Amino acid sequence: MPNTGVLVYRSGPGNRGFELGWVDRGGRRLDSRAWPGSYLTPALSLDRKKIAAARVENDGSDIWLLDVTSGSASRLTCDQTALNSAPVWSPDGRQVAFGGVRNGKWGIHARASDGSGEDSTLTISDDPVLPTSWSDDGNYILYARS
Repeated sequence: MPNTGVLVYRSGPGNRGFELGWVDRGGRRLDSRAWPGSYLTPALSLDRKKIAAARVENDGSDIWLLDVTSGSASRLTCDQTALNSAPVWSPDGRQVAFGGVRNGKWGIHARASDGSGEDSTLTISDDPVLPTSWSDDGNYILYARS
């Protein structure tokens, strides 16, 4: 994203997620469209048509895709116990990478943004790993390990 001087942040108690919606720079809600649910780590696609976000339910989370135009929501991953979170879009918008737990191990995984196919595992770690961004050329994913 280009540096526009705009800072976006969230505030509030806890980390169980928040309902997503649009506001202007003054904090006023722009429309009544919102996606009910408890969302974390939203990522706007480069074409600004979709949002990928982790939706927290019960004791886990899945990655959901939210359509900005229609307001519809669709599940990209289907295993809440995998603790899927921190989605990032590929530069061409064809894939979404995300952190998650598979077979007791943390990893960074990717899936086609149209929901087709299976998840592919990009890296595995004993420590929590979460992607933060994808390089412009699509060859690298920057991630945080804790």
